[in-house]
Amino acid sequence: MCWNAETSISAFVVGSVINSIILYVAVQQKKQSLVKLCIGWYWVISMQLWEYLVWTFPENTFYSKMAFVFNITQILVLYLLFINGNVENYNKIIASIALLLYMCVMLYPYKNQKIKVNSCEHLQYSWWDSNWKAVAYMLSLITIFLCLVRPIQWSASTLAVIILFLIFSMIFYKKYVPSMWCFFAVSVPVFAYLLSLLCFNKTLTFSWFPKTVKFPVLEFPFS
Repeated sequence: MCWNAETSISAFVVGSVINSIILYVAVQQKKQSLVKLCIGWYWVISMQLWEYLVWTFPENTFYSKMAFVFNITQILVLYLLFINGNVENYNKIIASIALLLYMCVMLYPYKNQKIKVNSCEHLQYSWWDSNWKAVAYMLSLITIFLCLVRPIQWSASTLAVIILFLIFSMIFYKKYVPSMWCFFAVSVPVFAYLLSLLCFNKTLTFSWFPKTVKFPVLEFPFS
């Protein structure tokens, strides 16, 4: 994760401020999905605070345990924020199954969770040493986002941003993919807001087909 205590606490403060600004704008513009994402993002950005405490007090295992709890429950928080949305029941069932499987993979078998400094001089979480757990995290994130978060275009676009960050991280840190997390945590609310400006809210109607067919059209804020 982040390089040192100063970077971690800076990411936490800056990320919290940026997220609060985006949250305020989203509330004013009545963008419910963005509001929910920003609320949940406080849970995500709090990882930087726990990292700061781990860097500062490396012998205190309490902070490592709290980092573990906050880290693996990000998917749960996302699920709880969006499960009551206006989506089909089968979407909710699929998302619920994905969450259940994810939690089973993360918690069994439960081992003593540790955080150490890796060869890149970043913090390394022992619970992500298993590739299966990383795969379970990504699959559940994708499933819950696509099943519950609406509009679907904004949901898919936000997921694309997350995947792009992971790709960049893989390029720069081939062994320790999450090493760019502090940058990711700070900037995602901004990208999410910019993508929300490109929601599908108009349609083109073509009546010369055997049946009337409507195609979604992007409406840009400057059009």
